[in-house]
Amino acid sequence: MSTHIDRTYQLFTMNDLASLLQISRATVYRLKDQQGWPHQVYGTRVRFSLEDVAAIQKMNQAPPRRDPSEAPRIGVAAKRGPHIGTRAKRAWQK
Repeated sequence: MSTHIDRTYQLFTMNDLASLLQISRATVYRLKDQQGWPHQVYGTRVRFSLEDVAAIQKMNQAPPRRDPSEAPRIGVAAKRGPHIGTRAKRAWQK
């Protein structure tokens, strides 16, 4: 009986994943537990496949930023109105 080992199937260690994601190893451990990252356990060793890494990246993908012009106006600027300048201010004070 011959067994075929797929050499393209790569597993990443905690250190590998930390380096790949540019975060600390402690953060990898913490987020794995907090967010329920997909992983594989071999004895006491934790490993991540390429599919696991892709799923982790998708889980942590930031939503697209809003256009600043669509953001709600809050604070003093929202109360002033769009055309407050020195002329409008003077007219309002009269």
